[in-house]
Amino acid sequence: MKLLRDNGKSNLLSKWSKCIWGNNGKSKLDIHRMPFGLIEYQIKFFSCTNVQQIKQPEDYKLWLQTMGTEFTDRFKRIFAGPMWSGLKKEYVGKPQKTWINVACVSKTTQWRHDHDSPFTIDPRLQVK
Repeated sequence: MKLLRDNGKSNLLSKWSKCIWGNNGKSKLDIHRMPFGLIEYQIKFFSCTNVQQIKQPEDYKLWLQTMGTEFTDRFKRIFAGPMWSGLKKEYVGKPQKTWINVACVSKTTQWRHDHDSPFTIDPRLQVK
């Protein structure tokens, strides 16, 4: 808390708890859809020692797939940032060593998830 205060940042722990537990005893934030998954993944990402320890929540994963489909290559470059590009090989996968905008899986991992998806590019209604 001192680190946040000393750097002029808000008390995020207090604000986060208010999102999860509102005055009426219910969550102000729907915990089953975005942006909860994005927030959850950011916390998991920066608190782990290697990205192999975590996985994306389904709502965040689906949102990333949708954005990747809509905006193809450019979205991932802008959203994620350089990640581990240009860093030593032993740093890859270590959150403490990354240059990142927003934590998300790599383009290769995203491609693998998309490839395994039952959905196709056919312009028809598709249900899982």
